[in-house]
Order: sequence, then structure tokens, then C-alpha cells
Amino acid sequence: MRVLIDARMDPGSEGGLEPLTIGLANGFGRLTAECADEFVFLTRSGASSFLRPFVGGRVSVLEEPSPPAPARPTRVQSLKQALPWLAPLARKLGLRQPGRQSLELLRLPEIAFASAFDVVHSLNPILPIADPRPLVSTVYDFQHRHLPELFSPEVVRWRETVHPQHYRRARRLVAISRFTAGELQQFHGVPAERVDVVYFGAPVAAYGTLAGTERAAVVKRWRLDEPFVLYPSLTYAHKNHLGLLEAVAGLRGQGRRVRVICTGAQKLAWPQIEQRRRELGLEDDVIFTGFLPAAEMRVVFEHARGLVFPSRYEGLGLGLIEALNLGIPIACSELPVFREVAGEAAVFFDPAQPQAIARAIEAILDDAGLRERLTDAGRMQSRRFDWLDTARGYLAAYRAAFAAGPMAEGQGKAES
Repeated sequence: MRVLIDARMDPGSEGGLEPLTIGLANGFGRLTAECADEFVFLTRSGASSFLRPFVGGRVSVLEEPSPPAPARPTRVQSLKQALPWLAPLARKLGLRQPGRQSLELLRLPEIAFASAFDVVHSLNPILPIADPRPLVSTVYDFQHRHLPELFSPEVVRWRETVHPQHYRRARRLVAISRFTAGELQQFHGVPAERVDVVYFGAPVAAYGTLAGTERAAVVKRWRLDEPFVLYPSLTYAHKNHLGLLEAVAGLRGQGRRVRVICTGAQKLAWPQIEQRRRELGLEDDVIFTGFLPAAEMRVVFEHARGLVFPSRYEGLGLGLIEALNLGIPIACSELPVFREVAGEAAVFFDPAQPQAIARAIEAILDDAGLRERLTDAGRMQSRRFDWLDTARGYLAAYRAAFAAGPMAEGQGKAES
């Protein structure tokens, strides 16, 4: 079986999508010792360098041509039948989807049809239109249902209109956690028999690491030889960097200085975060690195004394999985999905209470017995998150989709 994995993205700005792609490539590379299948990642033109170190053999990269080749011709009538809601929605949205994917992702380039692929897997939460092949889609979260105030009406409309259409069209849906699978069924009525739960592995386990002068340069640049707590996350509002700043400021007001390094691309909430950091005088206490390449991220993780994750909502929590893998003590929000991921290997807090965040940070830094228990529990818990198991789970979904064949017209309409 040949599988096309649509991994078109803008590297360095996609949060969990990029490490998922790298991890899948790692897992599929190991899986080829067990199977005869071929896995091909489709990337944007000139945007495959982040992935190429992790592919080889029957795991490969296929770039869109530059400029992109015309999409496969599709009859207007077919488009109307497949997506009768697309044209008016596109006009309302100015021909571009809000968020990280544009309408171009609804159509695969001609190069994706030139080779005989048996299954198409979209790592984005949308699927190509009028594609005759069995389709698989990864489902990440339903944040807009929980925190609609953080989204524009256009984004909410897109998610509530476009995404459900694709849930109905996919032969298999792969949820990144049991929590997300439950919400998929709750909000959209997708039958459980069409949903697979497949966890990510730890991205740092797939990354290479730096040595010698390169490693020393990263340590020096971010002062990693000084104790720090790590928060790896894009600066979106729901990530709650503002609450973390208040917690660190509160500790400093009590005479305790805690250094925090925040990695990840600077997104919509960054101006407010930076303003509040200046107001609190935390420029030397809370460091924002921006996006870091994979190998540098591993160095940062390896030096962290603890990990803090004060997010208000997640579909999984990659940072927790990475910390579990490396035995780093965790302090994180009291969220159902974090309980699912971390089990007994974390100190949980109310993310709406900066004082609770502060107490949890102090606990994972100062309590030697607690640190040892969290580290031991984390290493046990991390066995649930391995990229080879991830690859096996996705291969099972691909095979089920292939066996079922393309979704026939009218199928899935009972879902809502």
C-alpha cells in the first residue's frame, strides 16, 4: 500500500503539526522493518528541509512544484455535489480560510495524482475535495467550543461548517487522545467505529541532538547552565502565558526568583504578553526564545529542571509527553486530557489561579522527594508514547480506510 500524507504547512509556525510530522516520519522509518508499505509526505514547495533528515528508504518527501501546478481539473457539478457550501463560505472569508490552512489545502496538486496512492491522509483538519481515494484525517481539538471568545466569528464559522463536512467524508478519523475522541462524538456524533485514538510519541525522542561547539553555543545563548523551568508553547491566548507571568511575579514578590524559558513561535497573543512582561519587570526572568530548530529544542529540554504547562485547553499536550520521556518533573493545569497523558507523573493546578501555578512550580523545584517520584512515574508513563506505536496505529487506520474504500455519496449524512 502507498500512502500520501498531506503535510503542507509553514515550518516554524505550526505548533504540534511540525513535530507530529517529524515523529511520524521517524515512526514509519522504524515500521518499514515490519511491513512493505510506502509512506510519502507531501510538503509545500521549498518547505521540506525540516523533514528531510528524518526520511529515507520507503519513507520519502514529495514537494509541490514551484509555482504550484494547477490543481487537478474538477467539474463544477462535482464541486457542488461535494461541497455545496464552499463557494458562499469562500466569498464570506475572502477566499481564504482563517487560521493556518488556506483554501488551497482543499485541493491537492496534480503531482499528488501522478503516482498511484492507495490512501490519502491529511494532517490538517481538512480534506481534499472530490478525491476518489480513501481518506484519513487527524482530529486535534475543539478549542473553539470551549473558548469561543478567543476566536473571530469567521474562524468559528469555518470550524463549525467546514470541519464537520470532512469528518463525514473521511473513512477513518484519528483522534490524538481519548479526550478528543470523546468530544468528536459529543459535538459531531461521529460513530466510535470510525474513530481511532493514536497518541503521539515524544518529539524529542525523534530529534537528533547537538554536540561539541554547537551544543555549547545553544547553552551559552540561552544560559541553560542556570536553573530554569521550561514552557514549550506558541503564544496563543489559551496557552495562558499571562497567568504564568503573574505567577513568576508573585514568587519574586515573596523573594523567590524563578527563571522560565518559553519556546515557540510568537503568535496572536504575543503583543499583550510582551507588554505585561515589561510592566512586571520580568525581562530577565521569563525568556522567550521564539521558534527553535528541533536539535536545539532537545538541548533545551535536556537542561530543564522542570516543565510548567498552564494552558487553559489542549487536545493532548506534546510538552508533557516530551517531559515524561526525559524524566523532567511536570507542573500542569488540571485538565482532563492532562490527567490522561500524565497520570500520576505531574503536579496539577488551577490555571486560573496564578498563586496555584506558583506553588506548583516551587514544589517541582524544591521538593526532592516529589521530584524523584515524578521522574520515576514519568518514565513509566512515557512507555505509552512511542513513535513506533504511533506509526502502527496510523497504519492500522490506513488499512481500515483502504479496505472500506472511498466514502460513497450520501454516506455519513446521519452524523451532525
